[in-house]
Amino acid sequence: FVQYGPKQGVSGVVTDILQDEKGNLWLGSYDGILFLDSKQISSISTNVEKTLNFKTITQKNGLVDRHAYQLLMLPEGKLAVGSPKGIQVFDVPNL
Repeated sequence: FVQYGPKQGVSGVVTDILQDEKGNLWLGSYDGILFLDSKQISSISTNVEKTLNFKTITQKNGLVDRHAYQLLMLPEGKLAVGSPKGIQVFDVPNL
């Protein structure tokens, strides 16, 4: 069992995990959406000293609420995000 937390690049409480068709990892959290590209996923190991380079998507990037509770990949590269303020749909290539 390996735990990844703030020291390894995962901030906040994780509420949902989604892997898209390209193998990228999306985490919904209390601090927004964390994105990890598939190239980094293949290098994940039991070395918890390794820091992962998550891209963080927050209200500064257009989220209507800092909490991203639910994630759902939609057709045509769209990501639906459920938050306390409703559902928001993003065009993934533009994130």
